[in-house]
Amino acid sequence: MAQIIKSMDGPLPYRWALNRQASVLVFTLWVICFLSTYAIILGTQVRSRISFVQHLDGKDRLRLSAEAGIKKAVALIREQEIKSYDSFNDTFSNNRTVYKNIRLSDDEFSVGYFDLNDITGKSALRYSLMDESGKININQASPAVLERLFRFFGLTETEAQELAASIVDWRDADSELTIPVGSAEDSFYRNSRYSYEAKDSEFEVLEELLLVKGMDERLFTLLKDYCTVYGDGKVNINTASKPVLVAVGLSPGMVAKILAFRYGKDETMDTIDDKVFHASGSIVAELSQAVDLSESEVAELSRVVDQFFTTLSNYFMIKSKATLSNRQRSAETVSVVDRSGKIAYWRES
Repeated sequence: MAQIIKSMDGPLPYRWALNRQASVLVFTLWVICFLSTYAIILGTQVRSRISFVQHLDGKDRLRLSAEAGIKKAVALIREQEIKSYDSFNDTFSNNRTVYKNIRLSDDEFSVGYFDLNDITGKSALRYSLMDESGKININQASPAVLERLFRFFGLTETEAQELAASIVDWRDADSELTIPVGSAEDSFYRNSRYSYEAKDSEFEVLEELLLVKGMDERLFTLLKDYCTVYGDGKVNINTASKPVLVAVGLSPGMVAKILAFRYGKDETMDTIDDKVFHASGSIVAELSQAVDLSESEVAELSRVVDQFFTTLSNYFMIKSKATLSNRQRSAETVSVVDRSGKIAYWRES
């Protein structure tokens, strides 16, 4: 009995104690590892959520900054003095001081777009509004006007004719084909990948063109800055680009003379020698005083002026881009507004 008690007081109980301590240590270490892992996971989730919230906050701030550019432009449009003409020289539409890199706390906005110089062929960022009246209205344009515009951008005669007819058939109220072959009405669209029908009413947004037979993303990208769905179809001769002047039926020589008149001797827009046409009724006379026009050219210009030209603008596209101070993020808002500042179109990206 004494031997048993001695063995219990000796090495065996000591080993039990060591094992118990080791188990406690292992458990403690396991708990510490678990809590550490949980803390890391929790911290990662918290940082992720904080980053997400900051991203949303930055995006929302950029959206508001871009909207501030739209509001600034609208205010200037409303303040514009009423006169007989609108042009790129007007301070409400073309103004680096109020449209370029306007600071707002940690971000800034600019209002403008890349414009192609029709004489030199060079593109540059203009801090300006885009005049919708300097474009071809696809709701009003005849097939001939549309065909000339499409031919300018490289379509063949047949391709241009078919696309122009498809646009007319999309917007007209009947179900008859404008041309026997190549156009499209309901039956064509019903058999397309996504079955739908011709709208049989006017285009409401320019992107509807992508639903029309013959139009694709590449061609739409080329055309979108020369087409509009706003206004009465009259084209402002002071802001119309070369493709638009060609589309309304002017000869290359006449187009060159009009552009030379507008750009001045330095062939550069927004400089002191730029000229404008002051009223639709004086277009022929003002151009005749600046350049030599033959009798046939006077007749050509008179015909087109009576049918297509104005010197006034009623709708403007505003492209406002906001950027964070670190330039890592940006947001753009595009809007079309009328003369009173009423919004006709709004898109954020």
